[in-house]
Amino acid sequence: MIMRYILLILCPLQMFCLNAQNINVSGGSVFDGEPFVIVNPQNPQNIVIAWMGYKWLNKIVIKCRSSFDGGDSWSQAIDMGHAQEGFTSADPSMAFDKNGDLFLTYVDYNKEDAVGGVFIRKSEDGGLSWQQQVKVIDMDDDPAKKPIDRPWVAIDTSDGVYQGNIYVTTMNAKGAQAQFHPYLSRSFDGGQTWQPWRFIDDIDWYSGNIIMQPMPTPIVSSQGRLSIIYPSWVFTQNFLPQYLMANSTDGGDIFTYNTVFESDQGVSDSLAKKGYLIKSNPVDPQNMVFVYLSKQFGDADVVLVETSDGGDSWSDALRINDDEAASGKMQDMLWASYDFDGDLIVCWRDRRNSPDTGYVAASEFYAAFRDKDSVSFSSNFSLSDSIISYHDILSLSGNDFMCIDLKNDTLNAVWGEARGDQSLNIWFQRMDVGDGIVSLIRKIADEYEGPSVYPVPADNYFKIESTNINSIQLYDMNGNLLLNRANAGEEMMKVDTKDIESGVYVLKVYSAKKIYSAKIIIKH
Repeated sequence: MIMRYILLILCPLQMFCLNAQNINVSGGSVFDGEPFVIVNPQNPQNIVIAWMGYKWLNKIVIKCRSSFDGGDSWSQAIDMGHAQEGFTSADPSMAFDKNGDLFLTYVDYNKEDAVGGVFIRKSEDGGLSWQQQVKVIDMDDDPAKKPIDRPWVAIDTSDGVYQGNIYVTTMNAKGAQAQFHPYLSRSFDGGQTWQPWRFIDDIDWYSGNIIMQPMPTPIVSSQGRLSIIYPSWVFTQNFLPQYLMANSTDGGDIFTYNTVFESDQGVSDSLAKKGYLIKSNPVDPQNMVFVYLSKQFGDADVVLVETSDGGDSWSDALRINDDEAASGKMQDMLWASYDFDGDLIVCWRDRRNSPDTGYVAASEFYAAFRDKDSVSFSSNFSLSDSIISYHDILSLSGNDFMCIDLKNDTLNAVWGEARGDQSLNIWFQRMDVGDGIVSLIRKIADEYEGPSVYPVPADNYFKIESTNINSIQLYDMNGNLLLNRANAGEEMMKVDTKDIESGVYVLKVYSAKKIYSAKIIIKH
């Protein structure tokens, strides 16, 4: 969201190589937040991460880094600059078109002078260089409404007549005058020019005056249908708050509407990151999921509803996080992604292993996986390699965010996190998923020579295979050393876990040159 930050001094970014631990891809000493990750569908080794980062004398700018080897190494960070001196930037969002060109949208504005807009840039080389920015919508395009907050970009990559259309949705920024609306801007020429904006909501389907920032979340199906979900609370339409869906099959000219659900179970904690989003199944355009935060099951949980008929009807709510219900352990900051073949993964920030409750508790990042041939999700598993204590910077609006992209059974995840006394940085994790099994220690790269660990989860044992194991250590989540064993030159080590309680542990594998670290789940 549009916001301010406390600024210090920035350190330069360096190249690095990926290992089994979470990777700090931003490395700044001031502020790095709200990351977005995307994988090139034509080249899954090309990964691009964009985020909000501080640049000396330039306030917050949008920065990005690219990898062309599956995350083993990254380009130097480049920034998008500003449309005018004194501007600050926020809210990056990216999408690839069918030709493999990448588009990045973001807000660039001056809050004090109430000027600025949403801009878009195009990259034809996987994020290494960017064309000049083009304005999508201006702060004053809808006078006094400030229709430029939280842009999302979606592109039609179907083979239909609207292939190549670029859609950008926005909402009112803070301080806008009612009535509040979700907005849609469209380009039919690859982002060079933009059609006049339009409201997404309409008579009998208004967003209303109560929800001051009715954020729309868009998706384009594999058949070219544009679907957008947005919140609504208008008493003459419905007594309870609702999520409404707008569908268009003609490039956004005409919408039809229906209700996703109504609920009074929204999360009231003002600090919780209450994002929500819609995703469309690439192999079944009638199948979509909507993921959101709800207290329906007793506290802030990650919840999913699903449609198999294009949005005409929706399933009952499904609780995704599998920790103890109504325990006070808050989940938030969610994201979801479909793979090419219909596999689905949902990720979020999780506090189940913290002794505290509420937003300020220590947290990790968790996920659940659903295979394309399954109707249920796997047990939850951890993405992060440690439990991170709460940092005061997380209480500021919009300062933390996560995003994932699932391609070819490989999960790419980024999130904002402040570790120890460090500033908020962007952390990256890449792992192989399939059939609900996670190769927690395996780096995903063709030349990978490190250890593999199986089975996951472990029951009475797990095995470690590698040609260069020196020793291993196993720790509990409190940092207590449970096992320290040297290797006698064997290529496979078997660890007996019959006497170890079920839970999550940290395994460290020492080789001659590297230390590999990963979470191990033991489940008897």
